[in-house]
Amino acid sequence: MLDRFAQQWLPLKYAAKFLGCAQTEAQQQLATAGVSSRFVGRGGSGTFMYRRGDVERVFYEQQGGTQLSCF
Repeated sequence: MLDRFAQQWLPLKYAAKFLGCAQTEAQQQLATAGVSSRFVGRGGSGTFMYRRGDVERVFYEQQGGTQLSCF
């Protein structure tokens, strides 16, 4: 079940909330960590999407610990 949650796609705004920072900072942190994304939408009205498991991994690496899922 947790594997299925880890595969869910989160919009950048939710990834930023989870990481506790602005969207631009979250996007930079995720890119630095090598997390892949996909762009959904057209032109400037779209958003970047990230795998929930990748966002959680980056968060817990920053915290110095590991946890399976907290959503």
